[in-house]
Amino acid sequence: MSPDFLDLMNKALADLYGGWHFYIRSALMVETPNRIVLRPFFKSYALENANHIVELGDLIMYLGGSPTPTINAWRNDLRDPKHILTYAAERESAMVKRYDVIAPEIPSLIHPFMKITTGRTVHLKHSAAGI
Repeated sequence: MSPDFLDLMNKALADLYGGWHFYIRSALMVETPNRIVLRPFFKSYALENANHIVELGDLIMYLGGSPTPTINAWRNDLRDPKHILTYAAERESAMVKRYDVIAPEIPSLIHPFMKITTGRTVHLKHSAAGI
């Protein structure tokens, strides 16, 4: 694999690290009665990100790279559920675009990441609209 391709994969990995932290933080900080519903939702997304971090890191290693220690910062100051959901949908959508660039090189390996992230984007947008 080319260094540029591995760099793109590491940027995706850095996003996953940031998303993991964001979802854990959101589970702790979300306000209002929606907390009861949203807290487990955010925790499950954090756990999915943790799994994706390991999977993508393994894939980077398999392709001859080294998984980045860099973490792309996501906002950590949001408490309002609608703001959290809207922001998360924007970030997940950006991750789908990143996977779109990677997918042509190794479609069968990246497709599961794309499918889950696309599903999250839709779910987050619908959830935000319902609040």
